Amino acid sequence: MILEEWLMQQFGAEKFAPGLERVRSFVAPYLTEIQRQKPIIITVAGTNGKGQTAMSLARHLKHNQKSFALWTSPHIERVTERFVAETGEIERALLQELLEFEAARAKAQSVGLSYYEILWAAFLRWVTLQPREFLVLEVGLGGRLDAVNLLDAQVVALTSISRDHQEYLGGRYELILQEKLGVLRKGASLFSTLETTYLNERLERHSKTLGYKWINVSSQVSSQSDFWARNELLSQSIIQSFALSPAPAPADYLARGETQKFRGHEFIFYGSHNPDGARKLIQLLQHKTYNFTQHRFDRVWVAMSQRSEKDLVAMAKIFSRFQDCGIPVSFTLFHHPKAAAKSGWWGSTKAQYFEDWTRLLEQLDERAGQKILVTGSYYFIAQLKSHFAQSR
Repeated sequence: MILEEWLMQQFGAEKFAPGLERVRSFVAPYLTEIQRQKPIIITVAGTNGKGQTAMSLARHLKHNQKSFALWTSPHIERVTERFVAETGEIERALLQELLEFEAARAKAQSVGLSYYEILWAAFLRWVTLQPREFLVLEVGLGGRLDAVNLLDAQVVALTSISRDHQEYLGGRYELILQEKLGVLRKGASLFSTLETTYLNERLERHSKTLGYKWINVSSQVSSQSDFWARNELLSQSIIQSFALSPAPAPADYLARGETQKFRGHEFIFYGSHNPDGARKLIQLLQHKTYNFTQHRFDRVWVAMSQRSEKDLVAMAKIFSRFQDCGIPVSFTLFHHPKAAAKSGWWGSTKAQYFEDWTRLLEQLDERAGQKILVTGSYYFIAQLKSHFAQSR
């Protein structure tokens, strides 16, 4: 059985299960061993930009020939994407061995673990078996109650604060910030690129109360900088704090968006799963440092993950701005436990709508060599990429 299917069968769909005590007890031996190994732990928190910042940190560490283990979530195509070292992704056979070991251990202890928690346990075991100089950990959701908070980070990166997962984090920025800051410890260093003055003022007060060092990287960023540049500067600042040299920045501002060819067309996959992420993608493409003529898209395909109706309508309006530039936008649905339901959230736009996303593929033969941006849900991106791989 395919590893991803086995995980779904054994542990169900990935969903947030707040609370750390159960998983803390289960992984306690690994936490003790990692504490003994003394790696430098960098935890990356924030609403948007966590993945890019974490992967940039890994790129810088590899550039400096440092050993590391990178934990990210969710995965797009392969579960092995969540387990990355300086040599690349973990081998599937090794990951399956780790997961089967943890599943057997959980069964023997009568511990019910979630999808995310079993993967986290496997990651910790992997780290104990193959010690690294650095651990780079992307928070899954929030911070205070996320499993990565079981490890004490010496350095925390805080990318952004906006409204997301409000059912868990609250709807006010100060409440969301409080949850993110739950990963901090006394004596640690916090690097942040928050754009809001009053949130930075709260950080300044919080750093003095808790007793950590706050490095306000946003003070070094031009107000005109796009979010990609802010995240890149954040990762560079952290690397330089260890007296290491940043790796050269990718030439393409859509470096985070993977490019793939299919039937002679070029697809750029760039997930933007919440309203703030959608706005930041538009801002990136409109930024003066981005060559829109060179990277101009012929079409934009959008599918959404589950969100409130208000968020879905807002995102549909944001993505429909591509049409103002003469680029056709198509909204579609897909089948996944976390996919947005059919509810008419696209109705306030002039974009096309396709209930079956495979109909979008039928348009590909109209003319060759199109450049298509696929955005919105990471789970939709995963399905599309999987379809491409199976169709070869």
